[in-house]
Amino acid sequence: MLDMPINITSVNMRSRNAVTHALRHSSPVDQVIRIQEPWNDRIGTKRKDDAKEGEAAIGGVNSPGWELHYPATSEHQKAKVLAYTRKRSWEGVNSSAFFTATSRLDLCAHPCVIILDLTFDETTWQLINFYNDVNDHSALDTLLSLDLDPLIPTLVTGDFNLHSRSWSPAGLTPSSGAERVEEWAVSNLLILANEPGVITRRGADHERSSTIDLTWYNDSVVEDTIFSNWALDWEGSLGSDHALTRVQGSLLRHSEPPQEDPSTLGYILDGEKGAEWRRQYKDMVGTPAPLPEKPSAEEVEALASRVHEAMQHATTTSMKPRKPYHPKGAPWWNADCAEVVSTLRAAETVEDRK
Repeated sequence: MLDMPINITSVNMRSRNAVTHALRHSSPVDQVIRIQEPWNDRIGTKRKDDAKEGEAAIGGVNSPGWELHYPATSEHQKAKVLAYTRKRSWEGVNSSAFFTATSRLDLCAHPCVIILDLTFDETTWQLINFYNDVNDHSALDTLLSLDLDPLIPTLVTGDFNLHSRSWSPAGLTPSSGAERVEEWAVSNLLILANEPGVITRRGADHERSSTIDLTWYNDSVVEDTIFSNWALDWEGSLGSDHALTRVQGSLLRHSEPPQEDPSTLGYILDGEKGAEWRRQYKDMVGTPAPLPEKPSAEEVEALASRVHEAMQHATTTSMKPRKPYHPKGAPWWNADCAEVVSTLRAAETVEDRK
């Protein structure tokens, strides 16, 4: 059996589009990224019968290397949390385990909460991403209404926007909702992973720094030591006033993950090479004898095989084969982008980060 670590991160992105792109392209060790306050705005236009110019299609920052998961939203709501799961592992990184990610909108329907199931061969983890919108009291009410299954390894992370003597630095006045969160945590057998008093958000000139980005493990996690190595990564949040938090999940697997066979990836169909494809096809298929009025099954099968082989030959000789997916496959990502991200990580002052 092999110990397969899965890195899971959480960060408040403060609605930054370009930085969210950079986060996913500069995070080779992570398989799951959960975001609070994501960029969630117009990504296109969708048709609508009663709107001549169409209607704005709202969405989050997308990428070919990641699957994007949304919470439930109504027509005029924007998602306050998003989740990304890596589609395939980065080249050279052998720590990526294969899993299926499912958004559990049947368990919770609110723009500030998303429940994600990670299903492996023999087990399921439940990841809850939460943003406490202080202007929407239903956000916290929705989270605290959840009755978590104690038998499912569960990880709860997010920006709680609450102060408490249980986790905040000394001297901060406890928030009115903090006691409710503590009671909910006890009733669901949740244990705080944060080191109490260690700040997760740097305050502006007129604010105190605080601990509001919290990570909780349930009893099933603790019993089997599934999640560990909780850590803060200030550079990883790429200039956010919130630190990126990262935990590592451990999964025992019985076999190696399947290797992708390049021969099964197919070909890129190019319309401009249609003439070449037809020429290759005609040369290969030739002029088969016409079928009799009542052909036998063998005669039909032989003709079908001849046509299929000719089509295969025409495709392989005129079209480019698809290449295995590479995580830096976004057409706009280049060395300049990587250099900018490195500079941002190294920036020490607010002005430098700007």
